[in-house]
Amino acid sequence: ELNRLLLRVRRAIADEQRLTADAAHELRTPLAAIRAQTEVALRRLPPGEAAAALGKIIQAVDRGAHLVDQLLALARLDHTDEIRREALALRPAAEQAAATWRERFAAAGVELA
Repeated sequence: ELNRLLLRVRRAIADEQRLTADAAHELRTPLAAIRAQTEVALRRLPPGEAAAALGKIIQAVDRGAHLVDQLLALARLDHTDEIRREALALRPAAEQAAATWRERFAAAGVELA
């Protein structure tokens, strides 16, 4: 059962990585188009309120593009990491954890079995 759970977790992580990478790639193109069109409008307008608003749009798009780049970097890093598999004796680990907490539980009036 534990192995099946770990397999489901591994698959869920892989799905999340694919979603992150796909979303980041899909966002890149519209952000670049918005930035390009805003720059064209900015060059054609006289300085003033409209130009200031367009400058803010460029700043917002640049922040979005930076976030997209971070998502892509995260997807690449996560994708290269493999889950290490190693045997673990659960009984000694559980006994050690119980020994660590037994006194605290006893002080709180809780019996650990």
